[in-house]
Amino acid sequence: MKTAKQQNKFQTAVEYVTEYAGVKGALISDSEGLTIIKSPDDGFDGDFCAAMGLELVNIVDKNLRGLAEPGCEFLSVKTGEDWITVAKSSIFYLIVVAERKADDLLSVRISRALEMITTYMKEKYPALLLSGELAGRKIEKKMEAYNV
Repeated sequence: MKTAKQQNKFQTAVEYVTEYAGVKGALISDSEGLTIIKSPDDGFDGDFCAAMGLELVNIVDKNLRGLAEPGCEFLSVKTGEDWITVAKSSIFYLIVVAERKADDLLSVRISRALEMITTYMKEKYPALLLSGELAGRKIEKKMEAYNV
């Protein structure tokens, strides 16, 4: 269970994205697809979006293996009606679901929210970020997007 202060920092990052026009919802999930925090609390199926967002990343990683290393860090999918973004920040994922008609400045909001999450993680858990699965990997975001 996350502390109230940690949830507030994560909540601030998620709300920063969801207050933008055209955003249906946003969430932070862990690497297993479990929702840490989401916004809005009602009317947005965060568990489904977390699972599907990570499945999208896994499919892209599997198909790009050997071509793009170390794997997908920022995935943007635009359909006829929706714009889905899955972005990795430290050990968490930020998943944003918006209307297709949302303007491209939404990407700036997403980037800023990623910075907020990464900064908090660097401050709170520096040893975690330097060990385990993240050892030897750059934590700073590369904002390459794969548009499908």
